[in-house]
Amino acid sequence: MITVSLKPGVRLVTNAPESLIIEAPGARMRLSRLGPAARELLQRLATAPLAWDTRVSGELVGLPRCDRALAVPVLNQLAGRRLVQFGCAVGRRQLMIASPTGGPARFELDAECGDRPVRLSRFTYIRSRHQELVLECPQRFLRLHLLAPEVISILPLLAYGCSFADLCEQIPACDKEETAEAVRFLLAAGAIGVISSAGALDEDTDPQIAPREFHDVAFHASTRQGLTDNAFGGIFPFLGKLPPAPALKPAMSEIRIPLAVPDMARVMRHDPRLATVMEARRSVRRYGDQALTAEELGEFLYRTARAQFILPPDPASGRFYEATRRTYPSGGAAYDLELYLTLNDCDGIASGVYHYEPSEHALSLVNDQPGTIEALLKNARSQTGQEEVPQVLLTFASRFNRLSWKYRAISYATTLKNAGVLYEAMYLVATAMNLAPCALGGGDSALFSLAAGLDPMIESSVAEFILGTRSPLDLQAGLVPPGRESQNAPADPGAIPPPAENPE
Repeated sequence: MITVSLKPGVRLVTNAPESLIIEAPGARMRLSRLGPAARELLQRLATAPLAWDTRVSGELVGLPRCDRALAVPVLNQLAGRRLVQFGCAVGRRQLMIASPTGGPARFELDAECGDRPVRLSRFTYIRSRHQELVLECPQRFLRLHLLAPEVISILPLLAYGCSFADLCEQIPACDKEETAEAVRFLLAAGAIGVISSAGALDEDTDPQIAPREFHDVAFHASTRQGLTDNAFGGIFPFLGKLPPAPALKPAMSEIRIPLAVPDMARVMRHDPRLATVMEARRSVRRYGDQALTAEELGEFLYRTARAQFILPPDPASGRFYEATRRTYPSGGAAYDLELYLTLNDCDGIASGVYHYEPSEHALSLVNDQPGTIEALLKNARSQTGQEEVPQVLLTFASRFNRLSWKYRAISYATTLKNAGVLYEAMYLVATAMNLAPCALGGGDSALFSLAAGLDPMIESSVAEFILGTRSPLDLQAGLVPPGRESQNAPADPGAIPPPAENPE
């Protein structure tokens, strides 16, 4: 049978005439406008679990006045608030527990499959959590705690798809009643589904669900507040246990190339307006005959990625780690993204793979092997669908523990948001400088890890961006915003002076 109980730590505080007040870990809520059946259900759950006997068609065992039609929506509402959990039991033996992880949690108490074949959902996965084996169902926002070895033993067969009779035949040692209850419970939780005559589950044919990929569903369900029961936000899980990573990565090479520092007062006088740049922004995948110059590359990096200054730890304000201030925002001012440049054609700097040092505004050589450089550029070219090899490939790599030391559930989601912000910053600066920018849809992280000598579990590429000079065709097409003057033009003595630098 299926048991229903309040989750551990949940309790009924008061039973006021108009509402019930319930306390849960980290929350206190008032449930009002409850009908008699719902009120009675909650009152009973507050004293002891209830049994939903699948062999009884009309009532919750021990709760005669609350029939299924009334109980099911109430229980799902309570599951959505993570107040109840469901158990699978045969006699006094508990086989599994299903615990809601998010608001849309749905447990179908009346699910039945008869002897039709069933198969594991492609969204369901097994993992170790807190020294326990769990079955995650992100498509239903439920987590199943696997308590009985017999349940674990039938999962490999369910991955291929089989009927209850097949299970009993292939695992004769399994208790038939326990197996039947386990299958029914897995179906109620959405961990498995009934196979149609065409050999598919509903999730494979539903036009809204069929296009969804497992990793996207699991990632979204585990990183959004309201969908996950993971601790959310800046929780500092390793404070006092592990030291935070430094704000700036140490130099990767003794071969360092200082970059030119642009005259920012001049840049602010002569750059086109923001609205003009945004209207003219395009992804450009063709280049001019002239190479990007070291001065242009230096200005581009200075404007988009340099570290303006370092912020020391400030526990009083809740920042327990070094941070930096830069021209683009980053989650927690942690700036986990490191920039690596693969130079193909840059006037003044030899071809190679370089790491950008944002505080020193310099490049340090990481790899100068022609084969490695060619492979990285070839991969970037394949992402564009063009024949031209990029003049410069910028690879964003995340030092993952810069964020995971502070954020647990949302650390990688924050990395991707940081990459998107840096994309836009690069697009706008490149457009203002009359350069050809283009973000790429992907890149070979294994190839990059080999080229840079990095362990992808510690630091790995997460985004790519290519850059070059504009082709004459783009200039003739009017894609370049007006107002950008030559780097060698004299300063306008009558121009309005730029605003003072922010002293922060």
